[in-house]
Amino acid sequence: MFPALEVVRKDLAPLRLLWDVSAQYATQRGAWWGGKLNAINSERMQESVHTWGKVLAQLKKVTDAHPEGGAGELRRKVAEEVESIREYLPIIASLRTRGLEKRHFQEMSRKLGINIDPAQLTLKELQTHNLAQGRALEAIKGVSEVASKENSIKLAVDGIEKEVREIGFATVPYKDTKVKIIKSAEVVLQRFEDCLVKIQSLKGNPFAKPQAERIAKNERELKVLQGNFEGWEQV
Repeated sequence: MFPALEVVRKDLAPLRLLWDVSAQYATQRGAWWGGKLNAINSERMQESVHTWGKVLAQLKKVTDAHPEGGAGELRRKVAEEVESIREYLPIIASLRTRGLEKRHFQEMSRKLGINIDPAQLTLKELQTHNLAQGRALEAIKGVSEVASKENSIKLAVDGIEKEVREIGFATVPYKDTKVKIIKSAEVVLQRFEDCLVKIQSLKGNPFAKPQAERIAKNERELKVLQGNFEGWEQV
């Protein structure tokens, strides 16, 4: 109905996109650079930086063709700042690794000679202490990788304990007597056996040490349960 208006809308679309990206970055900028690292969602941060960088790169051709008005300078400045954050994505991801505990941060601190605590550190401080590259980054990544593998063992033990808790059984009358026997006892025994095999398989894992007591406790209890059911089955 208004062709000229549609032309204007199309012409302004890139500027609107530039404004949206710039506003989104401006909203996050203070929280990222000045906020504590334990408040940063590293996955969301990585996704945002990737998306913004891609959009800003696509807008370069448009702003270069129309240098008037300052859009090109705005795009360049925002693109540079977004790109500067990309350098810190690996260390932030490492410091936000699931499974990291106080002892892991203490190990990082010991290796680097500086207090590594995401509840205290900011992105600006990572920059100041040059922690996002070289030996510092490798030390932090190394401890984080160990923490992640140890956490996998913890989750595996959690899963086995949950599986054991959910094992149930019922009793049924034996023939025409008042004696009751366990229904499908062999099925229950097999489930205990499966859990026992799973817990024993974790013992030799080099990252199982933090869960060693839990693993030993579960193994003992499963052997007792297995023995009791085998005894009941024979009665």
